[in-house]
Amino acid sequence: MRILSLLGSPRANGTTHTMARLIAGGLSGGGPVEEIALQEKHLRPCRGCQSCAAAPHVCPLARTDDAEAVFAAIAAADVVLWTSPVYFYGLPAQAKALVDRSQRIWAGVEAGRPAGKGPVVLAALAAARPRGEQLFTGSLLGLKYFFASFGAQLADTRTLRGLSCPEDLLSRPDLCADLERWGRDWAVRLAEGRP
Repeated sequence: MRILSLLGSPRANGTTHTMARLIAGGLSGGGPVEEIALQEKHLRPCRGCQSCAAAPHVCPLARTDDAEAVFAAIAAADVVLWTSPVYFYGLPAQAKALVDRSQRIWAGVEAGRPAGKGPVVLAALAAARPRGEQLFTGSLLGLKYFFASFGAQLADTRTLRGLSCPEDLLSRPDLCADLERWGRDWAVRLAEGRP
């Protein structure tokens, strides 16, 4: 099983990276996990030029940054684990740039090109803010349609509040154990063929 962990935080080794390691550890059973930290990638934002709307649905920025390599990794994965903080009720800039750049994939699907069989997608989001009724709604909706471009659905999500730094998470062994257990539970489900 090919597992891809997409780290959407602009901070290396931050809260959501810590979450990803816990979840991926349970999910992989100690096996290999491909990790892509978006903060290490050069991702230019969509210019809204609409070039991708026409066949062959190619983005003019495709050869100028790392977006296409990330898209290829998503398409090749059996399972994608997306972790990201939420800033001002949305995804961080680098993660949002990747989502927006998938417009060329969505344009192809809208034109009738089959999306293919996408990976199983698990998403875990964290926010420093402890309250807010719609805190995760915008991010989850954006991710839902981003992964739909690849023929995938969000199979399951975890949203955590009040976590400003890794220590906020690591000081709660119950929460750490829950994240690892969530990964293990999904490993069992996938092994049994019931995503």
